[in-house]
Amino acid sequence: MCFAGRKRTSPACIAKLILDLLADEFRTRYYVAQGCRSNSLAVGVLMQISDVYLVTERVKRVPTRSLDALEKALGAPLPLGYREYLIRLGVGRFSGFLNIYAPQNVKEHLGWWRETRAEVIIDGIEVGMYSRGGLSNKKVREAFLFGRTDNGDQFISTPACGQALFVVPRSGPSIRKLRHGFSDPIACCRAVNVNDVQPWFEAQNGRRRMCKFLVRGGGHVIEGALTEHWGEQEIRRFQANDSSGKVDIGVRAIDALVSVHGNARGGHVVTVSHDKDFAGDVRAFVKAVGAARRA
Repeated sequence: MCFAGRKRTSPACIAKLILDLLADEFRTRYYVAQGCRSNSLAVGVLMQISDVYLVTERVKRVPTRSLDALEKALGAPLPLGYREYLIRLGVGRFSGFLNIYAPQNVKEHLGWWRETRAEVIIDGIEVGMYSRGGLSNKKVREAFLFGRTDNGDQFISTPACGQALFVVPRSGPSIRKLRHGFSDPIACCRAVNVNDVQPWFEAQNGRRRMCKFLVRGGGHVIEGALTEHWGEQEIRRFQANDSSGKVDIGVRAIDALVSVHGNARGGHVVTVSHDKDFAGDVRAFVKAVGAARRA
């Protein structure tokens, strides 16, 4: 970097800085002229990726060289926040709902998007199922698929729009441009009208196991039992934003995410997603909770 370790800035560094600023301004004007946004999308991000709670530290982060190779192969800039998300969080699911594709998955979907999905979307636009959201037919056909939700909503980027990210909702009428891209994963979920997401991330690392059991009482019962069993410093609680009463609880000691939600019979279903090394600890906890409830 030009400024590192120097008391005075050289004329060459000043010239480079001016050229970089002019280049940024040119890109901004160009993408705005194309009906898209550029790097200015990063302004005012509502949530930092660095604030996302990791259910487990055993994440599958994507190396920078793989992202560089993907950008070169596509011949287009990667969407805003895509690099940061995969370098920081890696491959997995955000709040059990949002899936952002690794470079290999992006490449694997290229043929399917060009041959099938893009034409379906264009047909939908033509008959009024979707509003264009600033995307012409050409931009839709040239787009790349970078992620999806469990509901089938899709996140795309197209070369003519630089780093801009768009969401194609499975059931909504509008293709929407996401101001902050993947830099704000909560906003990605809310853009498709899913508001009960929480800022936690669970890696897909081949080590995850799951168990379910029923209890009487609500999330506070399980939270109390978890705190008593592993200690308050190991517990992170996430309360749902809707009226479902669902509670997610992170337990760092066992790399676990505990989800509690009510059922139709007045009880509560508890789902524990955990690392395979702690299966015995989870079984002991379930047994202890059952014994306490019977007492």
